[in-house]
Amino acid sequence: MNIVGKNARIISANDKTKNGLEGKIVYETANTIIFETQRERKMVEKRGTRLLINGEMVDGESILGRIERRIVKN
Repeated sequence: MNIVGKNARIISANDKTKNGLEGKIVYETANTIIFETQRERKMVEKRGTRLLINGEMVDGESILGRIERRIVKN
């Protein structure tokens, strides 16, 4: 699943200050997601995070790793 460019909201995260964060996913690394909100960019760890991406619930654990490797796995 390619998540870059999609709108998302954090449902829950280990870092409670990120809960409820909404924005567009502009970049991802193997372990993090970069959100662009109306005011700034925020980095969020994938591990321990549940997201709502375009209406679909996604567990951060399921998108760990680089996108190239996730596509090959599936």
